[in-house]
Amino acid sequence: MRNISELDVSLNTCLGFPALENITTDIMQSAIKVLKVNYIYVPRKLRTFLIRSSRLKYEIPHVSFTENELNNLSLSDNALHTWTGPVYNVKNLTSLDLSSNTCSNVSKSFFSPDFNNLKTLLLQDNNLGHVIPLDSDGEILKNLNNVVYINLSKNKIQNIPNLFFKKQHNLEHLDLNENMIKDITFKVSHMKKLMFLNLRNNQISKLNPLINVRLVQGSYAL
Repeated sequence: MRNISELDVSLNTCLGFPALENITTDIMQSAIKVLKVNYIYVPRKLRTFLIRSSRLKYEIPHVSFTENELNNLSLSDNALHTWTGPVYNVKNLTSLDLSSNTCSNVSKSFFSPDFNNLKTLLLQDNNLGHVIPLDSDGEILKNLNNVVYINLSKNKIQNIPNLFFKKQHNLEHLDLNENMIKDITFKVSHMKKLMFLNLRNNQISKLNPLINVRLVQGSYAL
């Protein structure tokens, strides 16, 4: 498998990790809730790794990938309910999909500085509305300086702190569709490249004047 560039093991609901201590049966039958491993082995030349709809029900712990060229990682439609991290050795990663995982807790250190080249972040259909309002200093996304697309739709978000996106200067597309947002309370003036802001299906009744001016000046789509 040295030269493999794409690995798709999605929909394998009996997916197991025999190298992990104490796991000898199918992973979905295990009572283990936290996978405490030092690293995750991936073929060195692997570029795309898809593990979708595989009934993985765990916390994502502090972990590092082995040396790799990975640029696309999808763990969507599982039950990775807590993202603790930090996750290391993902310096080539440009696309990360953690959508549909019922996650309600992501630590401020989950996205390590190794995520600096990430361009696309898909977090839709989780429960991040429980943790985002608590991140008043924008610590969760602080290392994602080059991301251009973030999807946070369907997360039961009621409020986003002013500085939550403070490091996202290169953001072009922000999707906040189908939440419970009543007003735009987060800073957007620094997002000079922002072209699309999706706020459909929220609870917004009016835009405060300052935000209205910023949106018009930036020609953002709503």
